[in-house]
Amino acid sequence: MLLAAAIVCLIFTIKKRKGVYLLIPIALMGIYFIIEIARVPLGFVETIELIFNLK
Repeated sequence: MLLAAAIVCLIFTIKKRKGVYLLIPIALMGIYFIIEIARVPLGFVETIELIFNLK
């Protein structure tokens, strides 16, 4: 889904010559990241600490 959104936004960027369309896939990835963090059965802060403390 993210790949399809990126391709569509790239086509719109080329056709309409507006770079703002390239922000849409980045925003979608950010939203996906937040949703995946919310799915972890820990608290938000604990989940963030877990992610960044992995080695």
